[in-house]
Amino acid sequence: MARRPREAAPISDDYGADSRRPLHVLAFILPLLIVYEIGSLLAIRGGGGEVRLGAERLLATFFEVFGVIGVHLPSVLVVVSLVALHVAHHERWRVRPAVLLGMAVESGAWLLPLLVLARMTGGSDLASESGLGSALTIAMGAAIFEEFVFRLVLIALIHGLAVDLMGLSHKWGIIAGVLGSALAFMLFHSGTPGADPVLERAFFGLAGLYLAVVFALRGLGIAVGTHALYDVIALS
Repeated sequence: MARRPREAAPISDDYGADSRRPLHVLAFILPLLIVYEIGSLLAIRGGGGEVRLGAERLLATFFEVFGVIGVHLPSVLVVVSLVALHVAHHERWRVRPAVLLGMAVESGAWLLPLLVLARMTGGSDLASESGLGSALTIAMGAAIFEEFVFRLVLIALIHGLAVDLMGLSHKWGIIAGVLGSALAFMLFHSGTPGADPVLERAFFGLAGLYLAVVFALRGLGIAVGTHALYDVIALS
């Protein structure tokens, strides 16, 4: 007997839920990813060399282990992962522009506490000065790849280990993921030349914790938007 095809989930009018859906997240971050890729290509053609961010190098190394090398593979991985999640959720291929606008506004709202944190810890002085073009390229790339690696992948991995192997509840799995992500984020950004090590660890530890909480509460898109806005301000 033939199986009935599973119906696609309807698009709701619930902004909070729709803004977390993979298709809306992809539509929201895709312009940022395009800006990064164009900026990287312009940097190469201008003789500035290939732009490779730390989190992007981690993704590139993953591919290199399997003998696959390509400049754009990390970006392709982000896009393919979100499309795969969308397909797995059996949702409709429709994007609500109002949701994308709301995500942009909400990212600006989540940015404000991060700016206060930077002011209190001197985090805004940790980044080197760059031109506007370089700042946009770095900001977009860092936001996308770092949120993908440290939030989407790492929190999911820690949550899975905590729940499936250690038998913890979903709640404690999320808490473990958030704390583990914040610690990894802090260690990953340690050692900036000329930075006060105490202030540097304080800022990146608290910023990593804050962004992990934003991700847990509001999803990948809002976390990327908040991160990108902060980096643009800090770098430019």
